Amino acid sequence: PSDAKAFVFAKSDGAHAGKGLVFDGSERFCVGADLTRFTVEGRRDCRRRGYVEADLTPVVDSKGRRTVTFTEKNDYSRRRARMAGVQRLLTDLQYVVGSIDGFGGERTREAEAAYKLRYGVSRTARGSDLIAALIKTARDEAGRRGLSLCNKTDYLVWASSGLLSEDDFETRGWSRVLPDQCTQLINQNLADRYYFYYAEAVDDKGKPIMEAGRRKVWAGDTSLCTKPTRFIIKGKNDCKRRGYDRHGFVQIDTGSAINWKVNLE
Repeated sequence: PSDAKAFVFAKSDGAHAGKGLVFDGSERFCVGADLTRFTVEGRRDCRRRGYVEADLTPVVDSKGRRTVTFTEKNDYSRRRARMAGVQRLLTDLQYVVGSIDGFGGERTREAEAAYKLRYGVSRTARGSDLIAALIKTARDEAGRRGLSLCNKTDYLVWASSGLLSEDDFETRGWSRVLPDQCTQLINQNLADRYYFYYAEAVDDKGKPIMEAGRRKVWAGDTSLCTKPTRFIIKGKNDCKRRGYDRHGFVQIDTGSAINWKVNLE
């Protein structure tokens, strides 16, 4: 119908080590879990129904056509965008390329050559073929790195993670952790020593689980910013002033490990 309103939320491919771009707004809707197709009726009681809450932005109707364009800050040409994709994926695989700018300088060329040599990729691979190889490698590596939470309870658990990014804290949420299953919260080598997580258990009506008069949560002493819907938040200060909530996160000392698993019991 011509008077219907459309809304959109988008996140770039998960191959990018959990660093994908997010395009959101202020209208709350229910969405499915990551990497799944979904059709959801209604926008209430998302967590009770096992969905994630996300903030969508309205689609502006321009001359009868509803078109959404996702862009980064740089106005890339097709060729430059392809190179930026190569640089982003090489960075996800822990290669140093310098700035992700789409130009592909000497450090990018050195990183590309090193990647091809290590993973047996043809030296002549370019463009889409190279990107396809990089995506496959990044997904294969994802299973051997990162921070995962394993739910050992009988309840649905919602979890968020925290890490130091560019000398400041960054928090992300929410991830759904089903009973007797594991969910990867951070998809990258754990290059730092300390990481953080917060999790809470809910019943089949979306209400907090209570044990001995207290909510069943996994919380710690590191106070970081969160919000009820899916989020990526930079910084740990002035949470309330910026319109966020605040939770106490558990600190993990991973030592020199590149992957870590936490059991929620």
